[in-house]
Amino acid sequence: MAQAKEKKDMNAHPFLFEDSFQVKNVDDSRFERAGRMDCESVAFTTNNLEIDINHIIYPVQGGDQIYVAITRNVSPADDPRKLNTAYDHDPRLLGRSVMDHFDYVMYGKVYKKEVKKEENLATVWASYGGLLMKLRAEAAQLADFHLNDSIYFMMRKVQADDMDISTNELQQANSATLDRLCLISQWQLPLSHDPVRRKPVPSGPMFDCPWFCWVFFAGACQYSRKHW
Repeated sequence: MAQAKEKKDMNAHPFLFEDSFQVKNVDDSRFERAGRMDCESVAFTTNNLEIDINHIIYPVQGGDQIYVAITRNVSPADDPRKLNTAYDHDPRLLGRSVMDHFDYVMYGKVYKKEVKKEENLATVWASYGGLLMKLRAEAAQLADFHLNDSIYFMMRKVQADDMDISTNELQQANSATLDRLCLISQWQLPLSHDPVRRKPVPSGPMFDCPWFCWVFFAGACQYSRKHW
Protein backbone atom coordinates (compact mmCIF):
# COMPACT_ATOMS: atom_id res chain seq x y z
CA MET A 1 0.00 0.00 0.00
CA ALA A 2 2.79 2.42 0.89
CA GLN A 3 4.58 1.78 -2.41
CA ALA A 4 1.34 2.27 -4.33
CA LYS A 5 0.75 5.59 -2.58
CA GLU A 6 4.30 6.75 -3.32
CA LYS A 7 3.91 5.89 -7.00
CA LYS A 8 0.57 7.72 -7.11
CA ASP A 9 2.15 10.79 -5.53
CA MET A 10 4.98 10.58 -8.06
CA ASN A 11 2.58 10.41 -11.00
CA ALA A 12 0.55 13.31 -9.61
CA HIS A 13 3.52 15.64 -9.36
CA PRO A 14 3.55 18.43 -11.99
CA PHE A 15 6.81 17.94 -13.90
CA LEU A 16 7.92 20.51 -16.44
CA PHE A 17 9.92 17.90 -18.30
CA GLU A 18 10.71 14.21 -17.93
CA ASP A 19 12.53 11.68 -20.05
CA SER A 20 14.83 8.67 -19.87
CA PHE A 21 18.34 9.07 -21.28
CA GLN A 22 21.24 6.84 -22.22
CA VAL A 23 24.57 8.29 -21.07
CA LYS A 24 26.92 8.34 -24.06
CA ASN A 25 29.99 9.58 -22.22
CA VAL A 26 31.15 11.62 -19.25
CA ASP A 27 33.98 14.14 -19.69
CA ASP A 28 35.68 14.56 -16.32
CA SER A 29 39.06 15.65 -17.66
CA ARG A 30 38.76 19.38 -16.98
CA PHE A 31 37.68 19.58 -13.35
CA GLU A 32 38.44 17.45 -10.32
CA ARG A 33 34.89 17.14 -9.00
CA ALA A 34 32.72 17.99 -12.01
CA GLY A 35 32.06 15.94 -15.12
CA ARG A 36 29.92 16.76 -18.14
CA MET A 37 27.47 14.07 -19.21
CA ASP A 38 26.36 13.78 -22.82
CA CYS A 39 23.05 11.90 -23.01
CA GLU A 40 20.60 10.90 -25.72
CA SER A 41 16.91 10.22 -25.14
CA VAL A 42 15.61 6.66 -25.09
CA ALA A 43 12.14 7.67 -26.33
CA PHE A 44 12.67 10.79 -28.48
CA THR A 45 15.20 11.12 -31.29
CA THR A 46 15.23 14.91 -30.93
CA ASN A 47 16.01 15.06 -27.21
CA ASN A 48 19.57 15.55 -26.03
CA LEU A 49 20.94 16.46 -22.61
CA GLU A 50 24.36 17.80 -21.65
CA ILE A 51 24.80 18.49 -17.95
CA ASP A 52 27.57 18.97 -15.41
CA ILE A 53 27.34 16.88 -12.25
CA ASN A 54 29.46 16.32 -9.17
CA HIS A 55 30.77 12.87 -10.04
CA ILE A 56 32.42 12.50 -6.63
CA ILE A 57 29.02 12.55 -4.94
CA TYR A 58 27.16 10.70 -7.69
CA PRO A 59 29.34 8.66 -10.09
CA VAL A 60 27.89 8.13 -13.57
CA GLN A 61 29.57 6.48 -16.53
CA GLY A 62 28.90 5.90 -20.20
CA GLY A 63 26.27 3.23 -20.79
CA ASP A 64 24.23 4.08 -17.70
CA GLN A 65 20.54 4.79 -18.18
CA ILE A 66 19.05 7.64 -16.20
CA TYR A 67 15.57 9.01 -15.62
CA VAL A 68 15.45 12.81 -15.47
CA ALA A 69 12.65 15.06 -14.27
CA ILE A 70 12.54 18.84 -13.95
CA THR A 71 10.00 20.64 -11.80
CA ARG A 72 9.27 24.07 -10.40
CA ASN A 73 8.55 22.91 -6.85
CA VAL A 74 9.34 19.83 -4.80
CA SER A 75 6.70 20.25 -2.11
CA PRO A 76 4.03 17.52 -1.94
CA ALA A 77 1.48 17.69 -4.75
CA ASP A 78 -1.38 17.55 -2.23
CA ASP A 79 0.13 20.39 -0.18
CA PRO A 80 2.00 22.72 -2.58
CA ARG A 81 3.85 25.65 -1.03
CA LYS A 82 6.80 27.90 -1.71
CA LEU A 83 10.12 26.78 -0.33
CA ASN A 84 12.15 29.91 0.35
CA THR A 85 15.22 28.66 2.18
CA ALA A 86 17.38 25.56 2.50
CA TYR A 87 15.75 24.78 5.83
CA ASP A 88 12.32 24.69 4.17
CA HIS A 89 13.61 21.55 2.42
CA ASP A 90 14.52 19.81 5.67
CA PRO A 91 12.43 16.58 5.62
CA ARG A 92 11.46 17.24 9.23
CA LEU A 93 9.57 20.30 7.95
CA LEU A 94 8.87 19.32 4.37
CA GLY A 95 7.92 15.70 4.97
CA ARG A 96 7.91 13.22 2.13
CA SER A 97 8.45 14.84 -1.26
CA VAL A 98 9.12 13.99 -4.88
CA MET A 99 12.85 14.29 -4.14
CA ASP A 100 12.68 11.01 -2.25
CA HIS A 101 12.18 9.23 -5.58
CA PHE A 102 15.53 10.44 -6.93
CA ASP A 103 19.20 9.94 -6.16
CA TYR A 104 20.59 13.33 -7.21
CA VAL A 105 18.87 16.73 -7.12
CA MET A 106 20.07 20.22 -8.08
CA TYR A 107 18.45 23.64 -7.86
CA GLY A 108 19.21 26.34 -10.40
CA LYS A 109 18.01 28.93 -12.86
CA VAL A 110 17.35 29.18 -16.60
CA TYR A 111 19.71 31.75 -18.12
CA LYS A 112 19.07 31.23 -21.83
CA LYS A 113 16.44 29.78 -24.16
CA GLU A 114 16.45 29.42 -27.92
CA VAL A 115 13.58 28.32 -30.16
CA LYS A 116 14.01 27.26 -33.79
CA LYS A 117 10.51 27.44 -35.20
CA GLU A 118 11.47 26.06 -38.60
CA GLU A 119 12.82 22.89 -36.96
CA ASN A 120 10.23 22.82 -34.14
CA LEU A 121 13.07 22.52 -31.63
CA ALA A 122 13.99 24.42 -28.48
CA THR A 123 17.09 24.53 -26.32
CA VAL A 124 17.22 25.55 -22.67
CA TRP A 125 20.38 26.44 -20.76
CA ALA A 126 20.37 26.45 -16.96
CA SER A 127 22.96 26.93 -14.23
CA TYR A 128 22.87 24.96 -10.99
CA GLY A 129 25.35 26.85 -8.84
CA GLY A 130 27.76 26.91 -11.79
CA LEU A 131 27.04 23.35 -12.95
CA LEU A 132 25.52 23.91 -16.37
CA MET A 133 22.78 22.17 -18.32
CA LYS A 134 21.94 22.27 -22.01
CA LEU A 135 18.65 20.55 -22.82
CA ARG A 136 17.34 20.22 -26.37
CA ALA A 137 13.87 18.88 -27.18
CA GLU A 138 10.78 19.56 -29.24
CA ALA A 139 9.54 23.11 -28.70
CA ALA A 140 6.27 21.90 -27.16
CA GLN A 141 8.14 19.92 -24.50
CA LEU A 142 10.06 23.00 -23.36
CA ALA A 143 7.27 25.56 -23.81
CA ASP A 144 6.97 26.24 -20.07
CA PHE A 145 10.64 27.10 -19.55
CA HIS A 146 11.36 30.83 -19.46
CA LEU A 147 14.33 33.07 -18.82
CA ASN A 148 15.21 33.45 -15.11
CA ASP A 149 12.87 30.66 -14.03
CA SER A 150 14.01 28.69 -10.98
CA ILE A 151 13.93 24.92 -11.44
CA TYR A 152 14.87 21.63 -9.79
CA PHE A 153 16.78 19.01 -11.77
CA MET A 154 16.23 15.47 -10.46
CA MET A 155 17.93 12.31 -11.64
CA ARG A 156 18.19 8.64 -10.81
CA LYS A 157 19.72 5.59 -12.45
CA VAL A 158 17.32 3.00 -13.83
CA GLN A 159 17.52 -0.57 -15.05
CA ALA A 160 15.82 -1.80 -18.20
CA ASP A 161 13.76 -4.32 -16.25
CA ASP A 162 12.47 -1.99 -13.54
CA MET A 163 11.64 1.25 -15.31
CA ASP A 164 8.36 2.56 -13.91
CA ILE A 165 7.77 5.04 -16.72
CA SER A 166 7.06 3.56 -20.13
CA THR A 167 7.88 5.08 -23.50
CA ASN A 168 4.18 5.76 -24.13
CA GLU A 169 3.88 7.60 -20.81
CA LEU A 170 6.90 9.70 -21.67
CA GLN A 171 5.53 10.58 -25.10
CA GLN A 172 2.21 11.59 -23.57
CA ALA A 173 3.76 13.60 -20.75
CA ASN A 174 2.82 17.26 -20.78
CA SER A 175 4.59 20.09 -18.99
CA ALA A 176 2.78 21.83 -16.14
CA THR A 177 2.56 25.60 -15.85
CA LEU A 178 5.84 27.08 -14.60
CA ASP A 179 5.63 29.58 -11.74
CA ARG A 180 8.66 31.55 -10.69
CA LEU A 181 10.02 30.65 -7.27
CA CYS A 182 11.60 33.08 -4.84
CA LEU A 183 15.20 33.91 -5.65
CA ILE A 184 17.41 32.05 -3.20
CA SER A 185 21.04 30.99 -3.17
CA GLN A 186 21.79 28.21 -5.63
CA TRP A 187 22.59 24.90 -4.00
CA GLN A 188 22.93 21.29 -4.87
CA LEU A 189 21.56 18.51 -2.72
CA PRO A 190 22.60 14.88 -3.11
CA LEU A 191 19.93 12.68 -1.58
CA SER A 192 20.64 9.74 0.68
CA HIS A 193 18.37 6.70 0.70
CA ASP A 194 17.30 7.48 4.26
CA PRO A 195 15.61 10.93 4.31
CA VAL A 196 15.62 11.03 8.12
CA ARG A 197 19.41 11.19 8.16
CA ARG A 198 19.68 14.16 5.81
CA LYS A 199 20.77 17.32 7.61
CA PRO A 200 21.63 20.78 6.26
CA VAL A 201 25.25 21.89 6.38
CA PRO A 202 26.70 25.41 6.21
CA SER A 203 27.48 27.02 2.87
CA GLY A 204 31.06 27.02 1.72
CA PRO A 205 33.39 24.66 -0.16
CA MET A 206 32.37 21.24 -1.38
CA PHE A 207 31.06 18.92 1.33
CA ASP A 208 30.30 15.23 0.89
CA CYS A 209 27.26 15.46 3.14
CA PRO A 210 24.10 13.35 3.58
CA TRP A 211 21.74 15.98 2.18
CA PHE A 212 22.59 19.55 1.25
CA CYS A 213 25.84 20.23 -0.52
CA TRP A 214 26.54 23.86 -1.41
CA VAL A 215 28.70 24.21 -4.49
CA PHE A 216 30.29 27.10 -6.28
CA PHE A 217 31.80 26.33 -9.69
CA ALA A 218 32.44 29.84 -11.05
CA GLY A 219 35.37 28.59 -13.09
CA ALA A 220 33.32 25.80 -14.61
CA CYS A 221 30.52 28.24 -15.34
CA GLN A 222 32.79 30.74 -17.10
CA TYR A 223 34.53 28.07 -19.16
CA SER A 224 31.34 26.26 -20.12
CA ARG A 225 29.42 29.35 -21.20
CA LYS A 226 32.21 30.19 -23.64
CA HIS A 227 31.86 26.75 -25.19
CA TRP A 228 28.05 26.67 -25.43
